[in-house]
Amino acid sequence: MDNNIIISRYIEGSSIWEIAKKYHRSEYTISQLLKSANVTIRPCGKVGAYPKLTLREKSIIVGTLLGDGHFNCPRKTPSLGITHGGKQKEYMYWKVKILKKIGGGIYYRKRYDKRTKKYYEGYSFYSKSHPFFKYLYKQFYSSGLKQPNQEILNILTNEGVAIWYCDDGSLYINKRTGYHLVLGINAFNNQKEIINWFKDKYGLNFKINQKRIRVTGKSQIKLFMDLFGKYIPKCMGYKKVKL
Repeated sequence: MDNNIIISRYIEGSSIWEIAKKYHRSEYTISQLLKSANVTIRPCGKVGAYPKLTLREKSIIVGTLLGDGHFNCPRKTPSLGITHGGKQKEYMYWKVKILKKIGGGIYYRKRYDKRTKKYYEGYSFYSKSHPFFKYLYKQFYSSGLKQPNQEILNILTNEGVAIWYCDDGSLYINKRTGYHLVLGINAFNNQKEIINWFKDKYGLNFKINQKRIRVTGKSQIKLFMDLFGKYIPKCMGYKKVKL
């Protein structure tokens, strides 16, 4: 059994006793494994204090962190923060409804931009802390800089990729060069690893385009939409295209 699976089970809320029984190991062995991975052992009586997250919930969280999400208080007990513009109010509520287990609330904000001399509306969400966020933070910053390593990328389901695209992707048509689909990578310094992941898993041929990665051509755009389009919520339907 992969030790990472055991660690994930504990982070998600399973007790050391439950894990030891399931995988036919001693409680002492499980405890030592968790300590060697720098996982905080819950005191007795707090087993299951954190809600177990489903694969869907974890994937949407990762997709959000690759897009418009960020970590709050990362050095102590990390939590999830999300910010969306006023036009994405429905999308924010759709996403938060799915992530209701991690609590928190949505806050309306309005700010004045001195450069444009205009007011801008938006919505922010701040979750409660959860061990899964601490795990993600360590993975994202394993090299000292925020970037999704292979373990992070492998948490993503097709829906998680769709959320990443909804948060930080765009589609446009150039009269001369045709269809272009762009995915933001927030200046991650492992662009090639991300591109190889898409190629190996989905057969998508992304190319580096400054702080983004881009795929072009009708056949590639169609493949992307066939894979992820059905997971794009109706309120973000303007990011879909039929080919």
